[in-house]
Amino acid sequence: MTGQTDAPVSNALATPCIARELIGLREIDDLPAVVRRCRDDSQRLIVLGEASNVLLPERLEATVARWQTRNIRFERVGREVLVTVDAGLGWHELVRRCVAQGLWGIENLALIPGSVGAAPIQNIGAYGVELSDCLERVEVFDSTSASWGELARDELEFGYRTSLFKRKPELIVSRLTLRLSTTPQPKLTYAGLSEELAAMAAGPSVRAIMEAVIRIRRRKLPDPKAVPNVGSFFHNPTLTATQWRSLSRAAPGLPGFEQASGDWKVPAAALIERCGYKDRADARARRLGVWHRQPLVLINPEGRRAQDVLEFAEQIRSDVEAQFGIRLQQEPSVVSAR
Repeated sequence: MTGQTDAPVSNALATPCIARELIGLREIDDLPAVVRRCRDDSQRLIVLGEASNVLLPERLEATVARWQTRNIRFERVGREVLVTVDAGLGWHELVRRCVAQGLWGIENLALIPGSVGAAPIQNIGAYGVELSDCLERVEVFDSTSASWGELARDELEFGYRTSLFKRKPELIVSRLTLRLSTTPQPKLTYAGLSEELAAMAAGPSVRAIMEAVIRIRRRKLPDPKAVPNVGSFFHNPTLTATQWRSLSRAAPGLPGFEQASGDWKVPAAALIERCGYKDRADARARRLGVWHRQPLVLINPEGRRAQDVLEFAEQIRSDVEAQFGIRLQQEPSVVSAR
């Protein structure tokens, strides 16, 4: 375990942030001692991975602990494999290593930024697959009761980009276990992905699917290391069938996708684009704005403050609401200064 006071906290959006204390957790067993010390000192504790889905204030009066544990274990169970992995491993690194083992289940989730520990909090998903499809269990530390525990998938209240962890932030993810398959199980319902693989004569391999997803994401989305961003900034809104009919009459040609529930999901990017933001995007990525290829992604190349980003996001939200009567919901979490 390492520590530093008044330390800068790196984050994918590159907003300036100085924390009262920054601690690196080299072992999972380091966490209880940090929790106890913060509790005894009445000091707030925030546990972060790669900070790829948060907005951080300029001054953070808290102890920030960052996972540095990256162990992974494979356990064969018939035609399936249980993969147990520490919270500190990068998510894409996990995908890459599972694909190298010929395991199916998370190949569609390649190149999603962030750490393994953050994945169940957000119930990450892309190209027709969500983490909850293959998650077996999560190991957590309850910072209130100072006790370890395990939660099965059915206990995690998974929904669209949400989970139990959004309601109970005292639960800190330390490890998770996935149930993956050695039997080919390609999921190609996403049109762009199936088109990317259409030229293949035989059925696509798990590696081919992962590489196709990587190509698609690189074409559409900026690399956070080159152009600071936290990926999709807003959720895709869900409308009732009645609301969708009204909207489609008012905005002909607007895409919408019917869900199994009978509701309709509308791409937030299409709403933002119709408000003119994509037309004003800077292809050179030199200022706070939306990415020129995907207006759902807000970029911060100048390293502006989180408050500036939030004000710009509110401007987008207000314009979309004024034109379509839909209030977009923000995806990344805002961490308060105190």
